[in-house]
Amino acid sequence: MVAALLAGWLAGGHGAVSAVLGGLVSMIAGAGFALMVAKNKIRSAGDVLRDAFRAEAVKITLAILLLYAVFRWYPDVVAVALIGAFCLTVLIFSMAIFVGGSAEPGAVTSAVAGAGAAETPKQETTQTTQT
Repeated sequence: MVAALLAGWLAGGHGAVSAVLGGLVSMIAGAGFALMVAKNKIRSAGDVLRDAFRAEAVKITLAILLLYAVFRWYPDVVAVALIGAFCLTVLIFSMAIFVGGSAEPGAVTSAVAGAGAAETPKQETTQTTQT
């Protein structure tokens, strides 16, 4: 949104539209990656690697096709705004892996644990009763 506002201020309405389209291209390509990863059942480390490469190939292919489509069918595209917003969105989404975790100390995120949701070590509590 900030990129679209900045592009709109610098290059007018076509700059803002171009920046929005650049962000959308990245987000749609990322959604393609997520769908590829989510639909597969992981059975081994080899499956994880294979699925990651396939999902990345889908993401790159979608990004190239969508960027081509924008340049082909939007004659007033502002290339700097489109590519700038695209790169910024790719960068922000790729940094998401470094953000996360839990507020609880000792928590292991799903990316590290290979599980569905964040897991925290369970602490056993014992209660003593007086008789």
